[in-house]
Amino acid sequence: PYSLFHGPAMQCVKSLDRIGENGAVASLKIPDSGIQTRPVMVDATGQLAGLWAASLLEQHFVAFPVAIDAIDFYAPPPPAGTELEGRLQATLKGDGQIQSSVDLVGKNGSLHARVTGLAHKRIDMPRIFHEYRGSRDIMLSETWGEPVKHFKSTGAVQCCKLDQLPMSFWEIDHRIWRSVLAFIALSANERRQWLGMTGSEQRKTEWLLARTAGKDAVRLLLRKTHGQDFWPADIEIAADAHGKPVVSGPWLSEVKNAPALSLAHSGGVACALAAESDGKTGVGIDIEPLQEMSAEVVEAAFEAGERKVLASNEWKIRGWCAKEALGKALGTGLGSPRNFIVREVKKQNGMIRLESKEMDLAVPVFTQCTGDFVTAITTAKVTAPKKAPFIRRVLSLEPGKKLSALCILDPAEDIFLNDHTLGRELAVGDRALNGLPVV
Repeated sequence: PYSLFHGPAMQCVKSLDRIGENGAVASLKIPDSGIQTRPVMVDATGQLAGLWAASLLEQHFVAFPVAIDAIDFYAPPPPAGTELEGRLQATLKGDGQIQSSVDLVGKNGSLHARVTGLAHKRIDMPRIFHEYRGSRDIMLSETWGEPVKHFKSTGAVQCCKLDQLPMSFWEIDHRIWRSVLAFIALSANERRQWLGMTGSEQRKTEWLLARTAGKDAVRLLLRKTHGQDFWPADIEIAADAHGKPVVSGPWLSEVKNAPALSLAHSGGVACALAAESDGKTGVGIDIEPLQEMSAEVVEAAFEAGERKVLASNEWKIRGWCAKEALGKALGTGLGSPRNFIVREVKKQNGMIRLESKEMDLAVPVFTQCTGDFVTAITTAKVTAPKKAPFIRRVLSLEPGKKLSALCILDPAEDIFLNDHTLGRELAVGDRALNGLPVV
């Protein structure tokens, strides 16, 4: 059930014929790859030991060679295509190491080579990661249905969460498994971006996990909508000028519009939301840990009326997540959290309705609290800035009084006005006049 990582030039094991607690016998064939056969023969002994561990052991079954005491050759190098029998004798040294010796025997029973003192370090690798790296059918993330159970969408939707592997796993052995994931999941362009990232190692890890969850969500969505399976690296995720994920790949010629995608990560948990798109509608997902929000953050994020409606700390975090998710769906990012105003809360289904100060929209965002995290998801169409009465000519403006003016409703006009009271010229859409009462 398990495969090695070797490409055709180094694949030697034809079959694992017999296996037991103390060793195994396998049929080997030296590939015709243009590589000198003796190094390939030696590598074949390690392949045999690795397959023995993967087939027999329930835990710590991934083995990496770390040492060899001796290699003895008893015959000239065999030509490519030669079939040999590999005879492995193996001993477990606790949970950490395998000690073995391997004989390579010809069809006539003659001994070609013997490797002694072959040591392998055993790796405590989760099975899901071992299976993921060798299959395009296996997802490293899991389908996450809870956040989307109240979600309304005109097309197919896929939500994924990646949290079954602890963050400590990506740190072991000089982060080699994180690098393995990067070279499996990322395209060449994405790998260059990831390798060039600065900042903390945790940030690089969470970026990679979020991308992996996003690729899984898109792969599952395309499987659902088009009946096709893709490798993770076939799904390329770039970012536009505002940081919004943009999905592409060679498969795009078969899809009318690229799926809409949103990514989020926090505290070692990565999640993604992918949906069929008309090219104008975006999706947004956010996740935050359930912890106390400081008074300063609450003050910056919410107006007095919002704070009263949201009341508890949990619902304030839900409100923050909702604003983040809507900013992602619109493709603009959050900007100032007070640009979105909480107008309604329905606690029975976690819905928070937000209005924008800058756009003519009111959007339901669905939130939930699961364990130690709060999530929010939504969808939104990019819309034009909100229309409002624009100043045509200021009639009067006295301290403490309402502004008296003639108004128009067409923001496309670009009329310059002479404000005698203020002594300067104003454009129709001058932001300095925003919020002034107009009569």
